[in-house]
Amino acid sequence: MNNLNGYTCSCCGEYHDELPTSYGTEAPVYYELASPEEREQRFELSEDLCVMDNEHFFIRGCLEIPIIGTDEQFIWGAWVSLSEANYRKVHDHGDEPEQLEAMLGWFSTVLPDYPDTLNLKAKVHHRLGGMRPYIELEPTEHPLAVESREGMTVERVQEIAEAYCERLKEQLWPFENPEHAAVLTLEKIMRRESPVLYVTHDEEDGMWQFLDGEEVIEEEARLLSLKQMVDLDPSLMQLSDLPPGWIAWRDNSDDEWRRAPR
Repeated sequence: MNNLNGYTCSCCGEYHDELPTSYGTEAPVYYELASPEEREQRFELSEDLCVMDNEHFFIRGCLEIPIIGTDEQFIWGAWVSLSEANYRKVHDHGDEPEQLEAMLGWFSTVLPDYPDTLNLKAKVHHRLGGMRPYIELEPTEHPLAVESREGMTVERVQEIAEAYCERLKEQLWPFENPEHAAVLTLEKIMRRESPVLYVTHDEEDGMWQFLDGEEVIEEEARLLSLKQMVDLDPSLMQLSDLPPGWIAWRDNSDDEWRRAPR
């Protein structure tokens, strides 16, 4: 059987020595959707167990999918709901998994790149050796259930990795405009001969201008992508929340940005 090789990511363009084969969540989806105040008041969360409102109970496990043509498995770390009675059994006999039978529950993690995975019927199987339980899905035609039975290709594993990279970029990119959005700047700023001192965010078309003063000499105007502009001057990230119709300015590149409606 073949091992997984490195790959060049279509999202970031970088070569990675290993193809990721596991992803997980630290809590059930209900915890992730709650506010910080709700999390503190409504939830009890450990690495492997969770209680919500003293009446909903969850356990963390692994959904293991064979990777076709390799000796590897792809693992989704996920959470499954349990009845209170079964939760108490896990709580009381967690160090003795041989005492625990398989338990029915409902999938409580929303996985990306699939139709809705919440509340898929599942069975939790406890394991020896300190391993987390493995999750068995009801054999339906849901794509996740099909993959859990039939396996996934290496190409599918890479597709998931690239989609994860894209989501990570979106989380790290603070501007509402995409990275490739065109912005206006000056040739001397592009050559790093002059700093960005004056920024406008147009109210009508959302266009950004990154200048060294209020005046624009048309012959010097150039278009760049927003990402290229931020790479030239990372301090511009501070202006990611500048509303359309506003301006920002500073006297020199070491000053704090000031803002005002245009």
